[in-house]
Amino acid sequence: MNKQLFLQINLGIGDHVVARMFLDGIKHKYDKITIIQAQDALAYWFKNDPTRRNFNTQLGSLVFSDPPYFFIPNPTSILPFYPTERIIRELNNKPVKPNLDNLCVGKSIDIKNYVVITTKVREFPKVLFDQCKDKITPALQNLTKDHTIVILGEREVQRTIEYDAAVNRHRVFGIYNYLKDILPQDKIIDLTVPELGIATSPFPQFQQDCLILKEAKTVITIGTGGNYWLSAGISKQTIGLRADSELDRLGITEYIGVSLTKDIDQFVQYLSNLH
Repeated sequence: MNKQLFLQINLGIGDHVVARMFLDGIKHKYDKITIIQAQDALAYWFKNDPTRRNFNTQLGSLVFSDPPYFFIPNPTSILPFYPTERIIRELNNKPVKPNLDNLCVGKSIDIKNYVVITTKVREFPKVLFDQCKDKITPALQNLTKDHTIVILGEREVQRTIEYDAAVNRHRVFGIYNYLKDILPQDKIIDLTVPELGIATSPFPQFQQDCLILKEAKTVITIGTGGNYWLSAGISKQTIGLRADSELDRLGITEYIGVSLTKDIDQFVQYLSNLH
């Protein structure tokens, strides 16, 4: 009998990338790995929004397009639920960098050695970020001496049901206005969108953003939300400042091409080393 694995995963972009990072390390052990997305989460958090459903269908179809993965977009049965922690604890705790080139489609930016900064911050207390800004600001400003900064993400992070939940209320926010205030206008390329809400960018725009992340010299993230995981999965180098305890609890703190730290001084040093 063929050896098979059945998983139901969360809906986020980061959840899909994480699943590939850890499942790729063991996929050779299985003839088939069947993946579905959590339909109850789609109903609860997103009210079965058709735009969100369509985006997730396209995302799942591409992330899990190659054997042994088998993605079911409209499941009729429930599979065992595997959030990130369960995947790492029960299946594999050694991440590999997946091949997600099929997410990276669009037109390249005609600029060499640009640096991307993403605007959405997740799993990072707003009060802590405000305390860190005195050290972060000059480090980011110094980058503009030798680099063009591309800003990706949302200008305003809307307070959706998900983001207004108690667990997220003070740990999800945007830094678009902060970046626009501190960086010289002639050294930035603003490719942000006004807001996303419960939906997402149109899928072609998402793929364009992925291409920009892939071709950047470095991607800078705050927190460990979907933008961090997407960068870790597809970009050459990610420099991240985090505050969460999940990765420590799971013993997963090193990834290929990622410099991720909870130490603000080390984060600043990582940025300084880009010159």
